[in-house]
Amino acid sequence: MAERPPSPSRVAQEEDGAPQESSSPAEPHDVTAEQPLQLDASWLPMYRVKQKALDFLQDFARSPYQGEDDKRMFLENIIYVCRSALDTGLLEGLEIFFQNINLVEKIKMLLEEEPKKQLRSPVRELAMRAITVLSSVGTVLEGKRRSLLEACISSVFWLPSNKGMRQRNRYYSTTLDAMDVMLETMVFNSPPPRVVEELQHILEMLLDLIDSENTDVQMRAVERIGNLSYALSTQKHWPDDFRTKQIPILGQLLGRLLCFQFSEGKTKHSASRAFYYLCQFIFDKNRRISYPEEYYRKHLRLPVTFLQWCNNIRAQIKALECYLTPSERTYIMLAAIEAMQDSSTSGHHAARHFLQLAMRSPDFWLSDVPSIVRGIHECLEHTSLASDVESLDILLAVLAHKSPRELVRSMLTPTAPYDSTALAVWDQMYSQLNITSKFWMELQGRVHSPEEQDSELFSPTVLYAIRVYKVTLNPTNTEIADLLRDSQKCPKPEFLSLALTGLSNALESSEMARRLRFLLPDIVELLQHTNKVIRLKALRVLHIMVQHVGRNGASRMAVRLLQQLLPLFDDECTEVREYSIFLFKQLVEAAVCWDVWRMKRKARKGVMPLLLHMTEMSESVAQVSREALLSVAEILGWEELKQPIETKHPLDIAERLLERNINRVEEYLEQSWPYLQCPQTTVRETARRFTLMARWYLRDLNDDDNLSIVTAKSSDVTRESQSLAARVNRMLRALRLQRRLRATCRVLCCGCSCWC
Repeated sequence: MAERPPSPSRVAQEEDGAPQESSSPAEPHDVTAEQPLQLDASWLPMYRVKQKALDFLQDFARSPYQGEDDKRMFLENIIYVCRSALDTGLLEGLEIFFQNINLVEKIKMLLEEEPKKQLRSPVRELAMRAITVLSSVGTVLEGKRRSLLEACISSVFWLPSNKGMRQRNRYYSTTLDAMDVMLETMVFNSPPPRVVEELQHILEMLLDLIDSENTDVQMRAVERIGNLSYALSTQKHWPDDFRTKQIPILGQLLGRLLCFQFSEGKTKHSASRAFYYLCQFIFDKNRRISYPEEYYRKHLRLPVTFLQWCNNIRAQIKALECYLTPSERTYIMLAAIEAMQDSSTSGHHAARHFLQLAMRSPDFWLSDVPSIVRGIHECLEHTSLASDVESLDILLAVLAHKSPRELVRSMLTPTAPYDSTALAVWDQMYSQLNITSKFWMELQGRVHSPEEQDSELFSPTVLYAIRVYKVTLNPTNTEIADLLRDSQKCPKPEFLSLALTGLSNALESSEMARRLRFLLPDIVELLQHTNKVIRLKALRVLHIMVQHVGRNGASRMAVRLLQQLLPLFDDECTEVREYSIFLFKQLVEAAVCWDVWRMKRKARKGVMPLLLHMTEMSESVAQVSREALLSVAEILGWEELKQPIETKHPLDIAERLLERNINRVEEYLEQSWPYLQCPQTTVRETARRFTLMARWYLRDLNDDDNLSIVTAKSSDVTRESQSLAARVNRMLRALRLQRRLRATCRVLCCGCSCWC
């Protein structure tokens, strides 16, 4: 790439090439006879042409004070002298002269003296232009390139926000342009054997800045990578051995850029551009590793434009399969897994789509199983979305099918004691039904092999996972009971979660489900656990038991379980609410003749909660609530409720419910009372309207109570929900007091009549 010409200096404007006098000149020092010749510039061939410029450089390096004009003239003279030397070929001794006056250290010092939060002069720009031309003068920068780059980055990257600097500061854009030219020139002017090494160093420094918490620093780093990648992709003349050398940083860099490409931050577009040109650079290196030339010509016709590239993930994956090494493709996979931790919805979707396409070619993308398993570990620590967990489950299943031995070895690798993430991965494996039998055969062989019997080889986490597998493989009553009891004593709930998963697998047969019914009290107790995952898995274990114990056994279980499920209807977790209501419906339908009369009495207590949950914003919870309420209406013989339930009219259901059970109005009010403070607006509004409707069926209320309820109809629900609940509470206390007074009066009247 052609270097951008610098602004003309005052030195260049003079006819004889000498710089003009500074406003604060530095007095030159006389060179004594005892001083070595190399400390003076007069012996240089270039001295006869640019005497004043070289004298100024020497005097500036010795002067203890430098003004802003002196700094600018110093840097301009460096540029002018170097360019003149390159044009005339008078480079002899110039490198030694620069080293004697510590020129590179002086440039670094000037950069470090610049204020970090302000850009008030062109010193930064001139310094980077000076470094650019110095990279062409022998070995002046030898051993000092990295420190100079760090000084340049530190002086520019932590400036205030991009938008404000671009609009208000005339030096900002030219300074960044000068940095881009400097980075390109330092790569292209490196000795041929060190081109790859220099490029590796620059990309490493920029990669570290990509992970900065400062978004402005991220943006500037990604832009520099994009501009450098564009220069690399357009460069046609490389050393002969350049195409055969590997650049280790490329895979990591592509992976990080892919994360930004999936995100919704302000670096998205710049990252997409950098990713595109970096891929073009790799493709132009012609590293066709996996496919022959004929396949490339037939199938791998790359998109021509940047827009076509960004909108075609399939083309990206095919091209990356063709050109990247296995380690580089692994970095891409790890980046896609890491992108699932991003907060943006589109980032999750794009990452899942990329993984879905990549898993169609597991031989290319899933070669490094241990690294991918570690990536899954880290992702499970930071993501809770069901769709992301499902994608990771599929990825584990593909790994189990492709490389069962490597996957087992990776999962049996010693981990930290009580590693929650490792337990979560084992939990995912035990939970899946589509895991190939090769994985389980490999695991069984490793667990029972003589060399694996030594418990000191494994951490407590792996030992516990192996114990769960052994118990699941040959379950006995004692072992399963001990496993469930011991898991509740473990310091983390993931142990209990894994035990419940193993118990679910052991209950798949009807015989085992009937044999393990003695665990029912322990499982019911777990429904009150503080961890939502434990509550959900306990519900699933109960569901499997009900499915496999038969109609008679399920009927006996139903009578005992029904009451325990009602508190879970109001659980904070949507999945727990849905599953508990579904299990309630399953138990109601399982009742047989001799348990129906007891089932009716307990099922009535679920009518009001089910009615209110029909109006939830979660469609799955609302649907299962309607189905459960329909099952309750059927077992109670309430035929008139079926039609409004099917038509999804909760107020019609409430009206018919009050008409049919007028003696239970107080009970219904007590059940609906907590829902007046429900966080869901739809449920809270339905509870409020039911309360207003129920007042017509309470004949014993006085006018003040009726008025207080009626006025709540026109008030703001979110502001008045607590006051309305308090009024209903007072109303219910008044009803109980009236009932006790009537009962007392009846007793007294009966006693008086008998005495008479």
